[in-house]
Order: sequence, then structure tokens, then C-alpha cells
Amino acid sequence: MPFADDAVLVSHTQELLRCLIDRFSKACKEFAIAISLKKTEVRAQDAEIPSSLYIDGSNLSVVDNF
Repeated sequence: MPFADDAVLVSHTQELLRCLIDRFSKACKEFAIAISLKKTEVRAQDAEIPSSLYIDGSNLSVVDNF
């Protein structure tokens, strides 16, 4: 099974980030690409720390740096 590797989603708002994450997750499913939820992290830069973000019910980790 193939894996998505080093993908970055950039957004100016939390709402748009949620939308991008949902679209990315859906596209990965359509192409049978697995997202490693253990390796998937969220980072805010010069913005409010995002509230809970999920992929398939799994809460994504919010980190200060990668």
C-alpha cells in the first residue's frame, strides 16, 4: 500500500485548514494512499494554535516545531 510522504497543507484560517485536511484525506482514500496518523502533525506559525483537528476520528498532534 502506498503512503503519502512529506505533504504540507497551508491555510490562513482554521476553517480552511479543516476543509483542506478533509479533502486531502478523501483524495488519499480514492487513490488508496494511507496517511500515517502517528506521523501527521499540525503546526501553527504566527497564528492561534488550532483546536482539535481530526482525520478519520483520530486527533492530530499539535507541535511547536517539526
